[in-house]
Amino acid sequence: MEALRIIKAAFLSITELKHVLMKALVFHLVVLLAIDAAYYLEISKAGEVLLSMADTAICALVAITTHRILLLGPSSVPEYGVTTISKRELKYFMYLIGIGLLLLPMFVFAFIPMVGVAICLGLFAWLVGRLSIVFPAVALDNDFSFKDAWEMTSGFDLPMLLIVTAYPILLAAPVGLLYKIPYGFFIGSFFYLVAVVLEVAALSMAYKYLNEKRLTNQASGTP
Repeated sequence: MEALRIIKAAFLSITELKHVLMKALVFHLVVLLAIDAAYYLEISKAGEVLLSMADTAICALVAITTHRILLLGPSSVPEYGVTTISKRELKYFMYLIGIGLLLLPMFVFAFIPMVGVAICLGLFAWLVGRLSIVFPAVALDNDFSFKDAWEMTSGFDLPMLLIVTAYPILLAAPVGLLYKIPYGFFIGSFFYLVAVVLEVAALSMAYKYLNEKRLTNQASGTP
């Protein structure tokens, strides 16, 4: 199965570059620990929103760092990973917001009696699976759009659905249990970061596979 082959390739890539990744993501782990610790303080709803936004931003930097190391090599990022916001990171954030906006109309289906929520979630998963391939491309500074992502993943719906939705859920479930333990964030933050890297690596390998397939088809004249 293609999805399993891609996930296996992701594991192999991480294993090969584990020391580079660990060093490049130390800063991000410390920030995630600080964010998780802050949730134990008495903070307002606005504070929780800010912490959630900070968490998303750090995960985006983790993703960009991981994509670049796995697809371009260790020299493509600073020694301690991507820690600042440049045009590339802003573009990455904009695409995150873009996917969120594209998902909004799907909420209409949630009002259908009995099956509405299932339809809504299914459409969410399918659309995210088709479009998420844009993120490794943006991380590599490639000129890539949602239209390109849609075309690249054409006929690859099920593998992308498994890689982008089912696989992350399997990784997140045990990590979530760690946060149920009092002060479990000390361990949870680390495994949360590991889960993010595993998810991102699978997306990196999916992009690599589909891009190589596209280039091969172009070279042979296959549409």
